[in-house]
Amino acid sequence: MIKGKVKICGKVVGVGFCPAASIAFYNYTGGVSVPQYLQELKDGKQDPSKALRLIMAAVFAYYDESGEELPVVDKDLIYGMGFQEATTAFAKVLEMVNEYYTLPPNEQSEADDEKTEGKN
Repeated sequence: MIKGKVKICGKVVGVGFCPAASIAFYNYTGGVSVPQYLQELKDGKQDPSKALRLIMAAVFAYYDESGEELPVVDKDLIYGMGFQEATTAFAKVLEMVNEYYTLPPNEQSEADDEKTEGKN
């Protein structure tokens, strides 16, 4: 898992990108993959508001993996983020997505293995 921290509603919140975050985003968007969304967003064919779903997927993936208590509630993620916080959080998640997808396949597996080892 690629990990980072952002501020949401004035609190430091962990974000992470891994296959679980990718699957969550796919489910939140009704079947759109992260790479597909980003390409279509770049081409002007996707709704920018779905970026919030990518942020949520990254937040939930981080806290699911870490076992820590989420410092914000769901409604903070949906309604409480200001424009600047949302923009900064989306930029951080994009950075992690790009890092994850540019890793060679064996290093992606190692990053995924770290998540599995942390749960045992």
